[in-house]
Amino acid sequence: QCCDLTLTARDKISYELIKKYYPDISIYLVPDVVLYLNKCRNESRNGAMLTFRNDIEKGISYLLQEKIEKFAFKNFGEVKKVDMLADHRMNPKNRERELEVQFEHFRKSELVFTDRLHGMIFSAITGTPCVVLPNKSHKIKGVYDWLFETCEYIIFSEDLEEIKMFCEAVKGRKFVY
Repeated sequence: QCCDLTLTARDKISYELIKKYYPDISIYLVPDVVLYLNKCRNESRNGAMLTFRNDIEKGISYLLQEKIEKFAFKNFGEVKKVDMLADHRMNPKNRERELEVQFEHFRKSELVFTDRLHGMIFSAITGTPCVVLPNKSHKIKGVYDWLFETCEYIIFSEDLEEIKMFCEAVKGRKFVY
């Protein structure tokens, strides 16, 4: 049995659950470590990026995803579909280079549509406007509510009209993390 355990949680929901089930453990609410990076650069942006889950944590219907894709093509011309999961084994020596490739995808996009926690986080740290959609995990909503609810270039919504208004409001603007 461990007698000196400290846990950290990166969202309020997890924090409250740990406090409830383990009242005698030291616990801290700590933002995801990636949020300590600032990856903004003054680069030209073009098109939209879609990075959606394709697993059991997917929370939106394929019909809504299809509507979002059609909206993106109509309003942003170029649309990139980017999977944030590496499709290959990663050599630890190449991790930073691989992350820079991901950051570059975000920095070059006018807007990101995502249901992935790190899609939202990468958007934030690159100053990229982002529409965050729900998934089956509480993490993305919990982190959004705690850290990004007042961020003018990130919105959590699955309401197409609200999404359209947000896109119009952020289009062509520059944001800094």
